[in-house]
Amino acid sequence: MLPIVFVLLAIALVVGPIMMMQPNSRQRKEIACRERAATLGLKVHLLPMPEAGGSRPVPAYCLPWKSDRADLSAWILVRSGFEHELHFQGLWQWAAGSPAAEYWHPAIRQALEQLPDSVLALGNGPQGLSIFWNETGDLAQLDTFLTVLQTLSGGAARGRPRRTPVN
Repeated sequence: MLPIVFVLLAIALVVGPIMMMQPNSRQRKEIACRERAATLGLKVHLLPMPEAGGSRPVPAYCLPWKSDRADLSAWILVRSGFEHELHFQGLWQWAAGSPAAEYWHPAIRQALEQLPDSVLALGNGPQGLSIFWNETGDLAQLDTFLTVLQTLSGGAARGRPRRTPVN
C-alpha cells in the first residue's frame, strides 16, 4: 500500500505544476479575443484608464492611423457610472479635460450608439483610434469594433478642416 501512495504522490508532484501552468478559461478567452483582433488588423495595447489614476491597465483595441489621415490629437471619452446632462451623450465624459475637436463630435455620437455596455472608453492618440473593452461578451463584438473604428476614422477625416497650403 505504501509504494502505491509514493507513486501517486510522485505523479501528483510532476503533473500538478504542469496543470497549474495551463491558462484558465478567462485567459483562454483573452487569448482568443486578441488573436481575432490581430486577424482583423486591430492592435491590442494595455493602456491605463484615466479615472483610475493610471493604475489599472485595460485592453485597448486600436485601429492604427494611416499616415495620410492621421489626427494625433489625444482625447479619451470614458463611460460614466451615471447619466448627467453635462456629460457627452448622457453617460460619457471627457477624461483629463481634453475633449475632441468639434469636427469629431458627429462621428463620435454615431459610434457611441453602436457600442455595447462592456466598452469602458473610446479614445484617440498616437497609437490610433481605440476602444477600451473589458473583454466580456462574444468575439463577434470585435467585428462591430472594427466597423465602428473605421466609420469613426472616416467621419472624422471628412469633418476635419482642410489645411491650406502655405505659399
